[in-house]
Amino acid sequence: MLVVISDIIQIIVILNFFEFFVNKLDVITKIKKKFWKNVENSGKNRLEKFKKYGDWGVLLISALPFAGGALSGSILAVSLEYKKLKAFFLILSGCMIGTLLYFVGISGIMHSIG
Repeated sequence: MLVVISDIIQIIVILNFFEFFVNKLDVITKIKKKFWKNVENSGKNRLEKFKKYGDWGVLLISALPFAGGALSGSILAVSLEYKKLKAFFLILSGCMIGTLLYFVGISGIMHSIG
């Protein structure tokens, strides 16, 4: 339960932090435009897939306990220009799924050892 509460606080802080910097700093805006330009140049089909499966991407990235999490999910949600509420619930759901998977995995390991 404590993990979920800390994830909620982390998501709120990270989303506001990234949204502030993406909207206020020209450097980040230029990087974002360059990223989307590269995606567009690699093919319209890829861009459509990226945006089509964006919700699932944010959810799955947020569910990764080590390489992803709320930070990576927030970066992806801000770069896809999601509204805060939608991004919050996608990232929170992903974090809860990741926590559950981590708990089940650790429980299975501990059960097989002892």
